[in-house]
Amino acid sequence: MTAQGSLNRALSLAQTRGWRTIPLLPYMKLPAVSEFYQRQTINPGELEVMWKEAQDRIASLTSRVAAGRVEDEDLADVVRSHPDYAELEPNIAVLLGHSRLVIVDVDTTDQMHAWLAFCERHGYDPGPRTQASPGVITREGTVKHDGMGHFFYALPDDIDGDELNRSGVSLPLGEPTVACETEEARKAAVPVLMTGKRYALIAPSTRAEGAYVPTAGTAIRPLPAFLAAPLREHLNSRRAQREKAQSRSAHLAREDRLWAWDDHTPWTDILEGWEETDVDGEGCVTLRHPDASSNRSAVAHAVGCSHLRNSDCDAPPPVTFFTSTLPDWVLSALETTENKQTVGKLKLYAHKLYGGDVRTARRMLGLADHAPTRARKASTSNAPSAGGWKTVQFVKQAPVKLNLPPRPVRARRTSDVEVVEPVVAAPTAATETIDPPKAEPEKTPAKKTPAKKPAVKKASAAPESYDPAWDSEFTDSVPEIQPWEPASLHDHAARFIASHAAPTTHEIWESIAAREVRLSEWAGKDSESEKWTDRDRERRQTRADLFAIRHLPITDLAEYLGVNPERARALARVLIPTAAQAGFVIRDRPRGDPLRYMVPPSKPEDSDLAIWKVQ
Repeated sequence: MTAQGSLNRALSLAQTRGWRTIPLLPYMKLPAVSEFYQRQTINPGELEVMWKEAQDRIASLTSRVAAGRVEDEDLADVVRSHPDYAELEPNIAVLLGHSRLVIVDVDTTDQMHAWLAFCERHGYDPGPRTQASPGVITREGTVKHDGMGHFFYALPDDIDGDELNRSGVSLPLGEPTVACETEEARKAAVPVLMTGKRYALIAPSTRAEGAYVPTAGTAIRPLPAFLAAPLREHLNSRRAQREKAQSRSAHLAREDRLWAWDDHTPWTDILEGWEETDVDGEGCVTLRHPDASSNRSAVAHAVGCSHLRNSDCDAPPPVTFFTSTLPDWVLSALETTENKQTVGKLKLYAHKLYGGDVRTARRMLGLADHAPTRARKASTSNAPSAGGWKTVQFVKQAPVKLNLPPRPVRARRTSDVEVVEPVVAAPTAATETIDPPKAEPEKTPAKKTPAKKPAVKKASAAPESYDPAWDSEFTDSVPEIQPWEPASLHDHAARFIASHAAPTTHEIWESIAAREVRLSEWAGKDSESEKWTDRDRERRQTRADLFAIRHLPITDLAEYLGVNPERARALARVLIPTAAQAGFVIRDRPRGDPLRYMVPPSKPEDSDLAIWKVQ
């Protein structure tokens, strides 16, 4: 492969065809970057960043193999067989669903015969392969795939990309043309339609068996109707299975926001490079490890699955692993479980990103620190639903101008404060004190006696509304605004967040999210700046750039709601999952410390909010 060959190919495909591509390790099918589905892009600058990360990882892998710190012998053998491995160009793969592509994978001669027979039955001429593949030879020298190739097709416009990209799609096509004694042998003898959350190697990628070579069939043809039909049927069946599982679990006592996160986070997002291979009659999804020959490396259980105990239904269903070839963080998560084989998604997520600290993972996801200790009959949360955000999203409201003096200066109340309806209640007279509203029948108001001042009452004892320790400081500093009812705090917090969100595009937000992913990378010791590499300085600059994004002090939200900062931050965190469903992104970040950008501070008053509306 020539210098910059795969990167130039990626840039060309992005510009001419809109294909999303990713770098892979040289001579392998393994991704060379993390979070690649979330970072899929056609932006030249972001592609260059991904390829630079890939080169860094290739160099790091070479060093680890030389030091004997890589347990995967297959991977280590590939690296050792190339003395210049650290200098090799990455392989390249295209993300099928995100690029609106479907491929028919024909690995063997038997599969090619079955594919041609299948096309003939439907009166279709498949023409030449789009590209030829090198096949697969095992470590023992056995030819597993003799090398046929791939047929590429363009996805029809009417197929929903969001549903398609929830997970991978692998559909066997046709019937075998040779005798097969087992179901596994039958599946191995027919071609496979692939799309969704799957990727395929493309030229100029190379493996030990040989190179991927474009053929005369390079032009991408529309997906024929006889292939589109089973794909639509599969997507409809998958959607029905998911809805069935959701309805089956509707009566269960559960933590709604955790289930919302679980539903919107596929297992393949946690287990990078894994693929969904099948769905059984109970809705359980079969997963395959990137290097596995079997399609059943793990099973992600569905709600109500017969393999789960009733008590397991209070939390989102777990995954059971059947392979020992797992990353260290997965093995670490399994060590904390009872049977060392089955683990939940949240615990797996915590071990991947937060060293197994589930409490920190819950906080970063906007969940309560602990799961509910008792089942409840119905949800009593005041947080607006995803549908409730739609009202907030489309109601144009100007930001509330409180004109508050800097803390801790105490200020007298004034009546010249701009009030925006319906965000705040109408101001009372300047001489009146602030009392919590009372849910009582309307009565004819008694005439006020000017000579008698109303008694000053403290806020009600409801901790959701006020913390007595903050009453004297906050109630006197908030201008003539009636305190909110405890039951409506979430709604008013949502309106405040929506009115202060900075509008941004999907491309800009994806760039921000991609840079955030790299914040956990090592950037050198603070006290040894003379030892910083160019990469260390680049990572530190990334943190400084992200830190420079406009933030909103959490105390602004606290003063607006009339609650203490700790309560305000809790309200903001609770809204993160439902806000995300409406296109609002909320980040809780520390003030004044770029190197701890994604670490919420211990003191809530030192916390800032970054809020975007992705349009």
